[in-house]
Amino acid sequence: MNRKLIHAVLVVVAVSCLCIGQSGEEKGPGESQITYLVVVDTTLLEEGSLTEYPGRITPGSNVFDALTACDIAYEEEGGFVISVNGVSQNPSDNIYWMYYINGEPAQVGAADYTVQEGDEIVWRLEKF
Repeated sequence: MNRKLIHAVLVVVAVSCLCIGQSGEEKGPGESQITYLVVVDTTLLEEGSLTEYPGRITPGSNVFDALTACDIAYEEEGGFVISVNGVSQNPSDNIYWMYYINGEPAQVGAADYTVQEGDEIVWRLEKF
């Protein structure tokens, strides 16, 4: 009886691992994916928040691809992000969206940065 119980538990664990390990997208033959984390920081606002979105995308994807893969709504004008998840920047108050890669200010636009394995991409509403 103990062997049957152990076997059943092992089957449940194996099936759970398979389900957890699969993403919502089907990968093509030999297509790998990288993992990353997007953080949206609106703590500048009175009722702001800090929200994390783990994601998986194919190598070669940019920051806009990462936002889309995490179902994060954004608007951009001329390559500059002006709204994230419905929260718009406010130029009259010098409040703008900025993004950081692994704690450092981004050196290129979101369309030009290729997301790397393990990147933490932070979109932060900031006042200048």
